[in-house]
This record gives sequence, structure tokens and C-alpha cells, in this order.
Amino acid sequence: LAPVTDPLLLVATAGSPVLPVSRFIHDRGPRWEAPFVVADCSAAAPDQVMSLLFGSESEHRAGWFRSATGGTLLLRDLPALPRPAQTRLAAALSAQDAARDGEEGPRPVRPRMIATSRAPLSELRRRGALDPDLARCFSRSSLTIPPLRERREDVPSLTLLAIDRACRVLAREPVGIEQEAMGALV
Repeated sequence: LAPVTDPLLLVATAGSPVLPVSRFIHDRGPRWEAPFVVADCSAAAPDQVMSLLFGSESEHRAGWFRSATGGTLLLRDLPALPRPAQTRLAAALSAQDAARDGEEGPRPVRPRMIATSRAPLSELRRRGALDPDLARCFSRSSLTIPPLRERREDVPSLTLLAIDRACRVLAREPVGIEQEAMGALV
């Protein structure tokens, strides 16, 4: 998925590593030197989302979309965007596709969109949680990140990584973990 520039939907349960996966995709794609902008849709106040997403002339704010020009924009929790922002985002993505197809000459490269959701696109459509045009933009590519409970083989390496980090933060010598404790974690 890294070399593709189509919008990508990452479907993951709460606590899944969407940020590292998104960064991995960005770093291995053709835009790896361009900005990687992370925007948390659920943390933005509904009355400020539009200016956060697209900028504001009066506040001299570029917005997430423009800040990620040429790079990647990660929209965490896409369904949390208010419907007007979803509609405008779909229009922005469609307008740039149309401009790319119909005109000649240099133009700013829109950001590659990666969005996250806890529910698959089919369920979001069924619930009416996404603008239909925006859902269409994300219909080409999606990736489901399995929860840790389905990736038990990752527990030992994640445990050792956490112990190593804790030892460094506490300025202690590295320690291990007993096999019985590791078995209990797995």
C-alpha cells in the first residue's frame, strides 16, 4: 500500500498501533521526504474542525490539509469528523482529482490521505456515519489491523521492548522476565 496514492482506511480496534502503521506506510512511499501530519478528528472541537482541517485566513492558520501538501495526512477517527467537514473533505479530494485529469501545469500535490476507524467502511456506510462521497474516496483501499489478542506471537517482543524502555528511563541495567511471567502475559 505504500506506493499507492489513493486514500487508505485503516480499520483497527482501540489501542491498535495505527500511528506506527501509518508512519511505516508513509516512510516507504514516494512521499517519504514530505510532511507527515497527524490530526485527531475526535479531539477537535466541532466548531473549530473546519478551520483546523482547511485553515483560516483570519487566524493565519494553514490547516491540516494544506500543511500535509505533498505528504501524508493521517486523520485519526475519521467518523468523528462532523458531516459538513466530511462533505468538504470529499469535495476537496474530488476537485483535486478532477483538476489533475483536466488541466496542465504544476499544481500543489494534495496530501495522501490515511484515515482510521474502529468500524469497517461497510458498517460506516450502513450506519450513515460517513458522507457517501467521502466513503467512495476511501473505498479503493483499506487495511484491517488485527488486535493484539489475535497476535499473541507479538507479546514477547513487545514485553521486552517495554522493559528495555523502562530500564532506560529509570537509568537501570537491563533486566529480563521469567518464562512463567511471559507465559502468563501471552
